[in-house]
Amino acid sequence: MDVTEARQFIRERAALTGETLSFSGYIISCIIRAVNRKSFLEIHDEIRQIRTKSAGRLQDSRKKTRRLFLAMPAFIRRIFYRVAIRNPGWIKRNVGTVALAAIGMFGEGGGWGIPIAVTPLFITLGGIAAKPGAIRGKIEIREYLAVRAEIAGFIKRPDVVSPVVLKI
Repeated sequence: MDVTEARQFIRERAALTGETLSFSGYIISCIIRAVNRKSFLEIHDEIRQIRTKSAGRLQDSRKKTRRLFLAMPAFIRRIFYRVAIRNPGWIKRNVGTVALAAIGMFGEGGGWGIPIAVTPLFITLGGIAAKPGAIRGKIEIREYLAVRAEIAGFIKRPDVVSPVVLKI
């Protein structure tokens, strides 16, 4: 996905105001339907608030939950996964219907992320790489974001959820 103009906008805004906008917030405002009532800047502000105010508390509670979950025997975790996958209402209430992972922000260069999804739609933002692209009939170096969308659907059997993977 060509993100050259979006990243240029974010860089220009940072130069003018000193505020670095959230690239993840920009992608969320473009992709996810439920946020259509919010502007990109509103989404950006929410992401920044969560990161600054409750990051420590969220991280602590997630660490405790993760530790507890991983301490369980593997067969119990597998039972949990099977029950969760077969109960979409529970997943929707507790996890949501769309998940977004921005793993590309942890490194430099391009690259794809491979998530393990439990939501009906899981979008993974990978790395950004400079590559040649055709713009208005000319070849230019552009910035491309690796985006992977995993859509859970009933492919072969209704009791087994098989993911459909799209690389955009």
